[in-house]
Amino acid sequence: MLSKSLIATGLCFLLAEAIPHNDVLSRSQSSAMDSYLLYATSYSGIVHTLNLTLPAPGCNGAASLRAVATTDQCGGKPSWLTFNHDNSLMYCTNQGFGTPNGSLTSFQTSKDGSLTPLSQVVTPYGAVHASIYGDGGKGMVVAHYSGSAMSTYSIANPASLQQLESWTWQLEKPGPNPQNAPHPHEAVVDPTGNFILVPDLGADLIRIFAIDRTTLKLTTLTPHATPAGSGPRHLVFHVTEGKTLAYLASELGNTVTVFEVIYQANNAGLVLNQVYVTSTHGEGNTAPKGAAAAELVFSPDNKYLVVSSRLEGTLSIPNFDPKNETAIPSDPIFNFEVQQETGALSLVQTVPAGGMVPRHFSMNKAGTLVAVGLQQDFRVVIMKRDVATGRLGDIVAQIKLDGEVTFVIFDE
Repeated sequence: MLSKSLIATGLCFLLAEAIPHNDVLSRSQSSAMDSYLLYATSYSGIVHTLNLTLPAPGCNGAASLRAVATTDQCGGKPSWLTFNHDNSLMYCTNQGFGTPNGSLTSFQTSKDGSLTPLSQVVTPYGAVHASIYGDGGKGMVVAHYSGSAMSTYSIANPASLQQLESWTWQLEKPGPNPQNAPHPHEAVVDPTGNFILVPDLGADLIRIFAIDRTTLKLTTLTPHATPAGSGPRHLVFHVTEGKTLAYLASELGNTVTVFEVIYQANNAGLVLNQVYVTSTHGEGNTAPKGAAAAELVFSPDNKYLVVSSRLEGTLSIPNFDPKNETAIPSDPIFNFEVQQETGALSLVQTVPAGGMVPRHFSMNKAGTLVAVGLQQDFRVVIMKRDVATGRLGDIVAQIKLDGEVTFVIFDE
């Protein structure tokens, strides 16, 4: 009788011989190899489709991360991707550096990773984030960092995007650099689908809007003021123990603040009640001078919150070139366990991000992998994650792209 190891080895060999190297695998094609599609944007003007393949347990060999498709149809400075998986659609924002405006482009996705552009609309300058909102997902809201603006669009017909409304803000008094103007960095829809929250890094505000889910019109509500000079950047929601919590990463203050979201009667509004705040580096720790908090992501089981920090270079990793003994400097990623009753955070792990300036990262649905976009290194890295312990593990694959990487996400 053949041993299990011999059977596994034979299966791995047969798989390697049977699959052409230029094919994109789906997980349904092979039970002996995991394969994922990812999309990454960079300031080269390119949206890259990447294929990640991982050897199954019992199979020897290294993981592979390679580009299988590209498009330059998003615009010169792609910054964020938003998906409607039900309709195989992707929307790409373009910051538009060096031009008067940004843009929003819709694409049809495909199983092989290729993207077909459908429609493009001019937006205010500096589009950095977009979210789908409204009944039937017919609206899109876009935050414009450099344009000090927010805008909305009808995406009911993805082949004909239409602008609906826009807002532009000014500061009465500038704050610390870079708070020389309002800088909306994100526009996030709350779990009820009735409100949009906009962290404004330049104005030290979380702007709040009520949604008319039918007409897609927004109503401005009283904003929530954050500490002066904190620079609110990104926000995620977490529903737990009958409560809705909001977690805010502040770029300049290098803090994570937890709010309980208090909804007013008849969806008249909401209030953010602060219940906890900690350094991005954990309680009792201080971020080094010049550090800048970036992204924060919940694990799929909502038990862990992972936060990235930029411009530190306090850690290092072995060089990806085995012939080069020079270590690669790296910024950190912080892994927090979430206390479900209170929302408080306990730092359990600090790991290298895989290089410098981890502007954006994402997890796969299973929570077993983390993809990190390293802006300064022009690189995407994939690290393992243990679902049982929540701990982040080794880097298993990497690829260098043309231009500063701004975003990376699994196509799931």
